[in-house]
Amino acid sequence: MINNNTTAINDIFNRFNDLAVESTHTLIDSSINAQRQGISTLQNVLNATQESQSANREIANRVVRQAQTAQGLWFQFAQEAFRTNLDTFNRTSDQAVNNATETAEAVNKQVNKVVKPGDTAGK
Repeated sequence: MINNNTTAINDIFNRFNDLAVESTHTLIDSSINAQRQGISTLQNVLNATQESQSANREIANRVVRQAQTAQGLWFQFAQEAFRTNLDTFNRTSDQAVNNATETAEAVNKQVNKVVKPGDTAGK
């Protein structure tokens, strides 16, 4: 009976040892799996960050291009507005000079009608 008890105890210890070995392997496997998941998660975070930065960089580049285009358009607008104002000023000035010339010629004609050459009445 002692032999049977010893054999039973040895069987139990062997099963405990096998279970301990199996549990250790399971623990190692779960640890490796956790590390893989951590690495995978970190890689996903890095990929998402890179994609986000790429998208932000693209948006920033578009904003800069749009700002440069707007600046160029404002410059063109200022040039055209200056040309238009200068043309308007020149036309207005020319018209004023022409009006003044016409008025002076009309007055000169009136004066010539009133005072004839050789007439000393105006002296």
